Amino acid sequence: MQSFEPTGEQRLVIGHRGSNVLVFAGPGTGKTETLARRFAAIVHDDGIAAGEILVLTFSRRAAQGMRRRIVHRMRERSAGAIAIPELHVYTFHGFCKRLLDGDAPRGAGRDLLTPVKERLIWDRLVKDM
Repeated sequence: MQSFEPTGEQRLVIGHRGSNVLVFAGPGTGKTETLARRFAAIVHDDGIAAGEILVLTFSRRAAQGMRRRIVHRMRERSAGAIAIPELHVYTFHGFCKRLLDGDAPRGAGRDLLTPVKERLIWDRLVKDM
């Protein structure tokens, strides 16, 4: 991983505490690295368990990159000695799927309303009227 010196705005994000933070910036501006450093700082400096922090992003690729950088920065902050039992880095869609699945076993089918089921229910309701 290449090293860079954070800008003033990035330092504000890394050091921000007390509430959630939304980072809105264009491509190539250092969002992933800034959030990875923020994550490591919260865990290392504030003693918050890594499993209590939720990181959401838009793509699987971005989530994988974020996870990789977080682990790298955590190792860096702890001189290589880390144990992260749970790391909650998901896409928005992946996180929502986990919410919908709840405690259901992995791979268990969900009986969600699909467009076909919706149409069949609608047809049945209209027919009975």
